[in-house]
Amino acid sequence: MTLKNRKKNSGFSVIEILVVLVIIAILMLVVLPNFSSAGSTVKRQDAYTALTKLAFEEERFFAQNQTYTDTLSDLNSNYGTSANTFMTDERGENNYQITVTATENTYKLVATAVNDQTNDTYSAFILDHLGNQTRVSKSGQTENRWQ
Repeated sequence: MTLKNRKKNSGFSVIEILVVLVIIAILMLVVLPNFSSAGSTVKRQDAYTALTKLAFEEERFFAQNQTYTDTLSDLNSNYGTSANTFMTDERGENNYQITVTATENTYKLVATAVNDQTNDTYSAFILDHLGNQTRVSKSGQTENRWQ
């Protein structure tokens, strides 16, 4: 068979296409878990920010009233009026439940994971009146830091 008689094959064979699809599937398996954990990390950052803002508001309230409060409406927050409310993200999803407990001289702010965020490595973040930052893993172990 000479070159002139040979048909020009245009396109790819089925095996070549299958090999490419398998490579793409393997790459997706490697990359997708990293993207999903990035979403949890962003939501964690939202919880840190909320607790830090509430701590600032607690200190401001204390400076004016010589006592801490467990009423969120006293703290100029957008997290509701009770001592126990949900933190909603920009998509309207509740990712953390915010709990405030306070006495005259102490307070404790807790962000507890809810809904899809319960799949995250950490189930809760705590900030107290001394500035102690604690994170609680799903197994219940505590670490004296957030990050």
